[in-house]
Amino acid sequence: MNAAVVEDTTYDDAHFSTCRVVYMVRAVKLETSKSGTYLNLSPGAIDSIDVTAGIDVARPEASIRHVTSPFSGSARVEFHLPAPGYVRLDIHDVTGRLVRSIDAGRMAAGVHTLTWDGSGAGGRQAASGVYFLSLHTGGARVTAKMVRLQ
Repeated sequence: MNAAVVEDTTYDDAHFSTCRVVYMVRAVKLETSKSGTYLNLSPGAIDSIDVTAGIDVARPEASIRHVTSPFSGSARVEFHLPAPGYVRLDIHDVTGRLVRSIDAGRMAAGVHTLTWDGSGAGGRQAASGVYFLSLHTGGARVTAKMVRLQ
């Protein structure tokens, strides 16, 4: 995350590595009220890009093969691991807020399925809307989008 406000229409990220990079962009407006000034943040727009910078990436990557979308009860996320490793699935809302993190532990290479019951960390059901999945395994991160309808 970049805590500093970018005041231009371009941003040069000097801290990426060869992987999939996820960015969230939102507008910020300095507001003034009787109680002081504050930053008014717009909803975020999230997108990702595969960064290779002309480098030949020889290692196989994890991949999300299928996501139940749209879903109303539980969502199934089917993914492939090219090698054994620790797996964590993070679910973010459109503002970039972490809704739920599912630690799956160490898994063998192959195709696996994780299920999200639609609840947040506190147990409350998430609202209808767009959610972003980040599957973390080893040094790799794979992202996907899904829609929840109630």
